[in-house]
Amino acid sequence: MQTTAVAGLDSSYLFPTKQGELLPLIGQGFDLIGAQAVARTAFDPPPSTEMITIKRDQAFSAYCAIYDKETFSDAATIDFQTSGGGWGVQTGMSLSASARVDSTSTTFTVHLNAAKTVSQSIVKTSTKLSHQGATDLRSLGASGFVTKYGTHFIAGYVYGMSCKASYNMRFSSLDMMLAFTATYSESASELNFSDSTKASLSNATATSKTKYSESVNANFVGFHSSSPASFDELITLKKDYDAYAASEETAVSVIVMPWSYLDQVSQSSSRFNCDNQDSLSKLINSLTYIKNSCATFIENGLYVGNTQLQHVRTVKTSVEQELNALLKVVSDATASGTSVTVKDGDQLSVDGTLFSYAEPLMDQMRNAMEHFAISWKTQIKGGSNRLFTDLKNLVGAPVQVSSDGFMVDGTLGTWFTWSIQGNDAWEGTRNTQKMAYQLSYMASGWNLAIVLDREQGSMQCWARGVGQPLSQNPRSNVQVIRGSDCSKDCDDPTNSDALVWEGQGGFFRVSPI
Repeated sequence: MQTTAVAGLDSSYLFPTKQGELLPLIGQGFDLIGAQAVARTAFDPPPSTEMITIKRDQAFSAYCAIYDKETFSDAATIDFQTSGGGWGVQTGMSLSASARVDSTSTTFTVHLNAAKTVSQSIVKTSTKLSHQGATDLRSLGASGFVTKYGTHFIAGYVYGMSCKASYNMRFSSLDMMLAFTATYSESASELNFSDSTKASLSNATATSKTKYSESVNANFVGFHSSSPASFDELITLKKDYDAYAASEETAVSVIVMPWSYLDQVSQSSSRFNCDNQDSLSKLINSLTYIKNSCATFIENGLYVGNTQLQHVRTVKTSVEQELNALLKVVSDATASGTSVTVKDGDQLSVDGTLFSYAEPLMDQMRNAMEHFAISWKTQIKGGSNRLFTDLKNLVGAPVQVSSDGFMVDGTLGTWFTWSIQGNDAWEGTRNTQKMAYQLSYMASGWNLAIVLDREQGSMQCWARGVGQPLSQNPRSNVQVIRGSDCSKDCDDPTNSDALVWEGQGGFFRVSPI
């Protein structure tokens, strides 16, 4: 099991079970921060539980769209509310059982979280520790006890049926993702696994001129259905779920309690609590979303050149350090059995330690994912014509033009994006996923340009003549640059990623850096 969000730190936790997984034993120790059962148990034999029958089926079903850190956090809140049964459990989730784990900044997800619960089992508060467990509690103290046995323990199960499923639309660039979300206007009340939602997604794709790869995730327990592999099969899955009645035979969630739940332990240690759960949970969720987004961006090779790769890695490292430090404060307080004080301000104060809010890191992530660097040089043969450029280098200074006007040196690099805004201004890119960028030009209008194809992740050089039909404009071969981690400029003779091409009197050297 894994967890990504912590809220309601003074209460019990729910961790949804996963299809086909073995359940942890009642009484087994549990590390809340690591979100996994520990090998040791402070009970011998395992404690018995009492069954609580819920007066009526507790049904919960909600769809949500996930496309940024706010909607990711909203989805986490839905996770927290699912499968609570009659016990009043507030929070707890398992990423391994939650389909929304695949949601990142380049993914648009339609997510379903549904559950019907009918009963639950729970150990009594009067349950005694084993002789060894009681001895450890006295000799090690609260901090040493939870170090050995975990901060919590498996206290019971919630029974019924559950369904977590998602349809993920993964885009090849952040620009394409943002273009799609700006176009999609389906209201939350209309969002579901249905033909109408499928049509709305298709219409938004066409309108925004975007393309994507799709994937489906599903985890369902307590009823029979086929594992879905498409949007249509998700529709079938939800129908199968609706057709079944929940039973007491399947555990859909594991109840995890703090040791202070037991009378014997609460007499020896103070109860852990947090006075500002919402702010803490929101920050942890936001940092998790940014971390996942950066990791997915890198793992899927969506970067262009080493400059962009390192910028995204820098954001990922920063957010990991912030998240780990935050979780350590929470973990230390959990281990010591003390309360956590959270105060909102210019920064979030957690037990006196200041943590920055996630918004600046989110801005850094978007900037790093949107912009990549290309090193380039253009040149023409001698004559009366001169080359000009409007581009700037990576530090914002004008790109240099030789004194004779025959060569423009952009080897230090210029920032580019995959954006196609304005691509209909030229016949060569209209109604495509391509965008032309003019590197240098003559007073007559003749220019040397590169064409970036955001769908294919490629680059091509063009020598565009004034008044010439498109077919007469010479061009280089197409070279894929997405996924390249090249760090050498276009002039480096050892740079195998450099695209070198000559056409109609113009000479190019171009390479991601």
